[in-house]
Amino acid sequence: MQVDLFILCDAATFGSGKVNVLGVFDCISAVEFPCNHDSFSVVAKVRFSPQDGTHHVLTINRSDSYGDVIDASKREEFDLPFDGLATRTYSIIWNLRGEEFSKPTEELFSLHVDEQCVATVPLSVRLKGGN
Repeated sequence: MQVDLFILCDAATFGSGKVNVLGVFDCISAVEFPCNHDSFSVVAKVRFSPQDGTHHVLTINRSDSYGDVIDASKREEFDLPFDGLATRTYSIIWNLRGEEFSKPTEELFSLHVDEQCVATVPLSVRLKGGN
């Protein structure tokens, strides 16, 4: 199993066997706090081989800077037949809407495959012009 993609972006869709991504980022710059962020997406694409088995659970968790889960989570359980193929991929999009941030913060999104953390991506929310 390997993670082909794990990102935050402005928007993402599936179409014709592709993951379409717009505006990859890891920081939100706010003019003031509290601030609202209309929408963003968390996107993962994971590649499996027959040795990984066919039944899997993908979960994306969102944690604060202390490691406490803020938003538990986007979870999908699926079977992935190989039908003679060497590898297969599975993609997941978690769309978040109307997110409010009361103050500058650091968050971490973590991707879990079959309850094992396999990738993380940070999100910084800070005052525009700040470090």
